[in-house]
Amino acid sequence: TNAIVNGVFQGGYTGSITANGSGFNVTINPNADFRFSETVGVWVQARDGQNNQLTSSWSFIVKADDVQPLLSGRVPAAGSTGREKNTDIVFVATDADTGVDITSLNVTVNGAPAVVNGSGTAAYAFSYSVTNNGFVCRVNPVADFAYDQTVAVTAVYKDSSANQNQFSGSWSFSVKSDDVAPLAAAITPAPGAVGVNTNANVSLQIGDDSGVDNATVVV
Repeated sequence: TNAIVNGVFQGGYTGSITANGSGFNVTINPNADFRFSETVGVWVQARDGQNNQLTSSWSFIVKADDVQPLLSGRVPAAGSTGREKNTDIVFVATDADTGVDITSLNVTVNGAPAVVNGSGTAAYAFSYSVTNNGFVCRVNPVADFAYDQTVAVTAVYKDSSANQNQFSGSWSFSVKSDDVAPLAAAITPAPGAVGVNTNANVSLQIGDDSGVDNATVVV
């Protein structure tokens, strides 16, 4: 594409043309950055006052992508406490230069594989949505975490460059303590029942997510 035509900068390019005595210093600033590993060809043509023409060309190569991807937007946040047992693990994987290779994503939860090469496992469902330069990732445990459990998460993934720059990071959060009282269910005779037999037994079920201490039961 033309950057300068007859001394005038074209769309997509700015810069300067300044006199230096016998000629001009020319600086061209593309509005958009070159791409990593791109080969950039430059062609120059100019004439002097006697109509002698300069024609010259050369090229250069932009450096390869050497910047690793980023991870942000952790939910639950690293180091957070009091999380619900059924919480999902969410994070945002991005790379501003070449994007993230979602098939390179591997996640472990407490050392167990949760995402392998961009796919969930039997114990963890995995989904993602596209965002700017990457993906919003959601890991959903099939079984709830335990009360008071510390959950350690490790995520590893690469960008889409030829160098496959890699991110690797770990964080943890903790699940809240059990703050729900046991429940009574399957009560017989039912509360408010009438006409109950004189020889009826009284039965009920007492249950709790974290179990019931039998020594505390009083009826």
